[in-house]
Amino acid sequence: MAVVVSLFMGLTVSAEEIVKDRKILERESFLNLSWPAYVNSKILFLFGLSAFQTFTFVIIGNLILNIQGMFFIYWLILFSTAAIGNLIGLNISSGLDSVISIYILIPLILVPQLLLGGAMIRFDDLNKHLTNQKYVPLIGDLMVTRWAYEAATVYQFKSNAFEKYFYDDEQIISTANYHNTFLIPELGKKLQQCQTLLENPGNNELQLKKDLLIIQNEVKKMTEFQNVPPFELTSKLRIDSISNDVLEETMGYLSYLKILFSDQEADASQHKDQLYHEMEAKLGNNQLIRLREQNYNNQLADLVMNRQELQKTVEYKNQIIRKMDPVFSMPKNKFGRTQFFAPYKRLVNQKMETIWFNLVVIWLGSLTLYFMLLTEILRKILAYFNRIRFSKTEKQYMR
Repeated sequence: MAVVVSLFMGLTVSAEEIVKDRKILERESFLNLSWPAYVNSKILFLFGLSAFQTFTFVIIGNLILNIQGMFFIYWLILFSTAAIGNLIGLNISSGLDSVISIYILIPLILVPQLLLGGAMIRFDDLNKHLTNQKYVPLIGDLMVTRWAYEAATVYQFKSNAFEKYFYDDEQIISTANYHNTFLIPELGKKLQQCQTLLENPGNNELQLKKDLLIIQNEVKKMTEFQNVPPFELTSKLRIDSISNDVLEETMGYLSYLKILFSDQEADASQHKDQLYHEMEAKLGNNQLIRLREQNYNNQLADLVMNRQELQKTVEYKNQIIRKMDPVFSMPKNKFGRTQFFAPYKRLVNQKMETIWFNLVVIWLGSLTLYFMLLTEILRKILAYFNRIRFSKTEKQYMR
């Protein structure tokens, strides 16, 4: 709601700024006054106003809710949201000539931001033609609330004054647990099914081909992203080269990976316990418990770890998609696309914290809206459609 309120504040304070000056602008157009200078003065004033509004909003909100150590980040996220709201408001104020039309349009802008921001409705629950089991759907990526909301939730979970010490170890534990409890057993079932289908081919060639492709894809992903030794027979996991020997070797490789992930989980758990005891010795047990109580939010943890979702994996486009603990699931796409609540984004081979990536996306959107305002694109588009409508009306009248 804080994100939506910030966007709403940014919209409402800017929605009348240009339309109320329309007569003055028409009169002064004969003087060839600078449109960019006028726009920049409006933006400078509105950004200052929005900065102050979000500043007071965060101070009061954090005091009431007793949110610790998140003032600057919350203010930065909410100010960025209000700033893009300012630019949306200025664009519609520039494009429309009626205050009534503007205030009719504002709810039409806000409602999709509210519904498709990822908070009210899960992206997985959208229409199957709109959703994407692997990434946030494109319609969600168009919503500024999605980027601001994810930035705030992920940062508050993984970078608060308590969790930041344990996040890396918990990420290793979660990933190892996912592979050993869900992924590897699922691949094992598919290998057994492949053995059965191979012995009794019949009309099951398509199913065998699909299962082998899934196994091959998942083995490649583990090799590439989980820092495990490669499987030499990955290329043999195809219907034209598969055999019982290859299936047995693959089963043995998965058993080896299970031991490897168990060792990683044990090492991370040991390191986490050691770190906890060191902090306990330094701060004292009561102070450490208080540190957790003041900073770690259990309900937020349930949200970003998707604990309400009973289905931990789902098959999608010949892959097994992880639904467990999205805040611990490292992204694989090299162009910034991820699941919701991803801890990082990837650009080519560079890893970027979610909060900074999301803020860059929001400000790139603001920059786009700024250039649209300078060129008055919305006003020109509306004028074009008005000319078409007027032309059709005139032709009908002539007839």
